Amino acid sequence: MDAAAPGGTVSHTGTWSGALTIAKPLTIVGGRVNGSVRITSSDVTLRSIAVIGPQSSVYSAGQNAIYAQGVSRITLDQVEAGNVGDAGVRLHYVTGFTILTPYVHDAAYAGIITTSSTDGVIVGGTVERIGMNGSSAANSGNAYGITLSQFGSGEPKAARITVRNVLVRNVPTWHGLDTHGGQGIIFENNIVQGTYRGIMLTGQGGNDNVARGNRIEVSSRPSDGRGILVSDNQRYRISGNVIVGPLPTGIHILAGSCGSISGDTITAGTAIVNLGSAC
Repeated sequence: MDAAAPGGTVSHTGTWSGALTIAKPLTIVGGRVNGSVRITSSDVTLRSIAVIGPQSSVYSAGQNAIYAQGVSRITLDQVEAGNVGDAGVRLHYVTGFTILTPYVHDAAYAGIITTSSTDGVIVGGTVERIGMNGSSAANSGNAYGITLSQFGSGEPKAARITVRNVLVRNVPTWHGLDTHGGQGIIFENNIVQGTYRGIMLTGQGGNDNVARGNRIEVSSRPSDGRGILVSDNQRYRISGNVIVGPLPTGIHILAGSCGSISGDTITAGTAIVNLGSAC
């Protein structure tokens, strides 16, 4: 890999053990990494590669399978990432990313997490068994199938990201699809199964977020499970979702949010609780 010219393609058929750093524009195809991949260059593509960490039974901050920071134009195409104590895929300050038909599994905290990243798509694939072990003690049960978040107050918002046609299942302690401080986030035509809350649009002044055409099958704690929960969001749009399962509320809008709800099919104790308003 060191000998490859920038912009070239490396076909990898064997197994790499340890931490692999990609520090120049490359396309890497095939093979397996027992450890982690860190991307420090823009214009990197990983295709048909498996990145498998050492364990997922204990939360371990920073133990990610694939990690990229401060770069642009990253593509993950048919990658497998999992068996880690933090996240399967973590993108931090990444602009312009594409994740196609991934298989992300067995992570203590998150399947795919982006923080203050923008202009991306996640299409197809499966994210499963997230937070099954190790999450409760470290994070009060917090775990995410896919979360698109602002890194912190004053940092850039997660913006203009679409998640479409993804199967997210078995995130029993927390959220299947989530955005904190997201702007222009679209969750579309996904299937969410076996989560405490299906879709969460929340926090830090998120605007113009959309949940449409999703199927949510929630197996939740009876007291506060939700199919879709909205908090501190302006101009949200929720439409055409199917929400089923033993949960008290299908769609719950907290005070201070404004937006629209239409055409959803809900089987729940209370279909909709709307404490917000129209914009």
